[in-house]
Amino acid sequence: MTENGPVGPGPLFDADTLVAGTDQLAVDAIGVALAPLYGRRLKPGQVEHLARAEELGVGRLALPEAEIRRVALPA
Repeated sequence: MTENGPVGPGPLFDADTLVAGTDQLAVDAIGVALAPLYGRRLKPGQVEHLARAEELGVGRLALPEAEIRRVALPA
């Protein structure tokens, strides 16, 4: 959902991607990077509650590329 999330109503965005992880903030940050929010592409640090959560030590907004696994699934 790209507007009025998480309950909507709002337009849906199909990123054809599954994101999972143990750092919930990092997972949210990846979601922000994948989909436009309110018609704009934002960096995770531009989303106020995500930036504040990182400041409070909840998790990380940026992950080293080495920690991201990409797996192709059969269609």
